[in-house]
Amino acid sequence: MQTQPNQDDSIIPRHLCIFYSHPWALHLLKSPRLGIAESRLVVELAQQSMLAPALGLGPRARVGLPALLSAPSKLAQLVERPAGVTGDFIFAPQPSATPSLQIAGLGVLPYLKRSQHDTVTMIHAAEHEAFVNAFAYANRFLFLWDLADPQTYLLPQIATALSKQRLLTRESWGGFFWYTHPQRKVPNIQHQAAHVLSSLRPFQSVLEPAK
Repeated sequence: MQTQPNQDDSIIPRHLCIFYSHPWALHLLKSPRLGIAESRLVVELAQQSMLAPALGLGPRARVGLPALLSAPSKLAQLVERPAGVTGDFIFAPQPSATPSLQIAGLGVLPYLKRSQHDTVTMIHAAEHEAFVNAFAYANRFLFLWDLADPQTYLLPQIATALSKQRLLTRESWGGFFWYTHPQRKVPNIQHQAAHVLSSLRPFQSVLEPAK
């Protein structure tokens, strides 16, 4: 079986890994602050899709990344273009597939010809342990954190997982971005933001958090 290499081997494609606390974070992908190309392939790693329901997409069968293991030439057939967001999406499989199977499919992507400029892998913070072996495919890491979400204890765990693989560097750091959603109003934004940012201490030895 042969797959096509990237169009220009001298260019290292950007593969961003985004850890998020709530699926509504996908609406921030268009923010210029994140610096993500409009031409992007958003790949969801999840034991059950969180992003598809957040976009109002009803439950239906999806083969997802594992399909690339048997038919890498059919990447375009896996892509969905939901209304209301920019970019191409490959959602998590339905019925679900094991994390290792999804990661194996992710490992095929860099060797396929495609039109999208950036690859964006999205992993919910609560599922980072299941997909820890996918981290090394990325070369830039970002965090999108809703201040209404309390599970900040996950941030040091993710920092440790990245550090163990020697992936956490100033060059690979894409930033930590907190936000609020109008449907989940936070009464004391500055206090909550300070609490969330204090959870970033494990990152401080190698980087400064984005403001």
